[in-house]
Amino acid sequence: MSRNQRGDWHASALLFIVLFGLAFGCSKSADPAGADSHEQEDPVASFKKTVESYLNGYKQTKHEKVYFIQSEYIPSGWRKAYSELVSDAYTMDVQKTDSLVSPYIGILEFNTRHYVSSPLATEQAVRSNAYFTDEYSVRKHRHMYAYQSGKWIVTSRKQLLWEDVWNDCEKEGE
Repeated sequence: MSRNQRGDWHASALLFIVLFGLAFGCSKSADPAGADSHEQEDPVASFKKTVESYLNGYKQTKHEKVYFIQSEYIPSGWRKAYSELVSDAYTMDVQKTDSLVSPYIGILEFNTRHYVSSPLATEQAVRSNAYFTDEYSVRKHRHMYAYQSGKWIVTSRKQLLWEDVWNDCEKEGE
């Protein structure tokens, strides 16, 4: 084999090794897009972070709300309500779906203590002079999320008012 042929052979072998390495040796961690897809590959860890962030935010605020209620069962008037977590305990679940848009759903359940003031005649009065007793109700919450494009999106926030009656958390002081 001449020197020129050996050089061509070495160049061909080197080219083969480089191409083989590129085709079969690349890892996902070397690919910038692979870093984003890792989050998509672990929806449970991602959902746990979302849940912990939400519940930590819940601890920072009392979720106060002022509203008017008119009912034949309780005194009508303006009320202020707030809620707080009963404890740090919660349950969560992540389930795989057949959806291409939302391949996973997440379910978060936790309990709050819900306090409501006595009714007052005006909104201004209840905003500045709301009186809360030590009485409260415990409410079970069920928040639903969908995993879309690598992020958890809230699809519903419900609270159990009594027996099997679930209400939107945006209503009645939540």
